[in-house]
Amino acid sequence: TLAGGNGFAGNMFNVFAKNDVRIHGFSVSVTGASSFDTIAVDVYKRNGTYVGSESNMWAWTYVGTDYRSIGPLLGTSVQIEVGGIDLLAGTTTAFYLHLASYDLGHSLSYTNGSNTYENADLLLTAGVGKGDAIFTGSTISSRTWNGTIYYTVDRIRLAVSNMVTISLYPLTAATRARPMPVLPLVGSTMVLPGLSCPAASAAST
Repeated sequence: TLAGGNGFAGNMFNVFAKNDVRIHGFSVSVTGASSFDTIAVDVYKRNGTYVGSESNMWAWTYVGTDYRSIGPLLGTSVQIEVGGIDLLAGTTTAFYLHLASYDLGHSLSYTNGSNTYENADLLLTAGVGKGDAIFTGSTISSRTWNGTIYYTVDRIRLAVSNMVTISLYPLTAATRARPMPVLPLVGSTMVLPGLSCPAASAAST
């Protein structure tokens, strides 16, 4: 499962693109929802960092909202299909994920502390928590978003996750296994196969 431990109505975080990528969606972890509930998540973005613009709605661009029935997904991360977001190599883009169904008793999970996560394509710096209402709600410093970013590079589907580790699997290349620490669990390891043309999946800690 995702680390969790805390939550509120939203998260802001920065993503630095090492390569040109297109984001196709996100996944989030939501608590307080029943198996019959529908959650709603708004996605905003801005060029550059979120720092200094946490409460300024005019500094952000609305990307879209996705509505998801929890159903059998209760207790797991839920994929949010709001995407078509192009990130150019060498640029930083801030994201704000707001739980529009917070008033129904739902909460967007995050973890206390500030952390960075990266792979060959993206560097994610998280972040701050946000209260309700959107933008004007309180800003809580040092809150790490729990979720996944789904994106493509060179038409190969990949995923970079916050509060999870990345496992790469070969399409045609032989596996060259080596141990990789699984953070934040000290002493735990997983096997990360080497490959020349990867697809990726997220393995939770």
